[in-house]
Amino acid sequence: QRSNNIDFILFDDILDEVGNDYCINLDRVYVTGQSWGGDISAALPCARGNKIAASVPVASNDPHFFDGWYGREDVFPAIQASDCQRPVPMLIMWGRSDTSMESDEVSEWWYQINQCTGGYPSKSGLTSVGLYSDSGCAAVNQFKVYENNYPYVWPDDHQIPAEYEDETMAFFEQHSL
Repeated sequence: QRSNNIDFILFDDILDEVGNDYCINLDRVYVTGQSWGGDISAALPCARGNKIAASVPVASNDPHFFDGWYGREDVFPAIQASDCQRPVPMLIMWGRSDTSMESDEVSEWWYQINQCTGGYPSKSGLTSVGLYSDSGCAAVNQFKVYENNYPYVWPDDHQIPAEYEDETMAFFEQHSL
């Protein structure tokens, strides 16, 4: 595990503080985020899989955490598959008109980590709106293609889908450590 990644250290500190100050169920810690938050919520379960029950990255950008952040490798080193502590249930959401994302690469990475043997190893060709589930996985691995049909700030689908809250909570409720 790459413990010198400053974002992962921040997560550890926040979880320790909240866990010490409040009565929380540490078997039900989840991460989710959109855009760069999608990047960290795709990477954090690898490095902290012993603390995270499931994750829902939305509209991830480049897989910076998997490649390392050029010029900042001292604080953002690349994550290797061998760094992952365990398979982690993943629901990766991607807007089909999103021109700034690499969610398919993130999902393909988790296809390997979750030890999937069937389904959709390559997500780049999936453009129809719907939920795609891989099979033979050690942990649930899903890829959702969405389309927002009403105005948002972004002209494309690089945003949270309209059904995000309900689908994310339903996914989280199915998983615990």
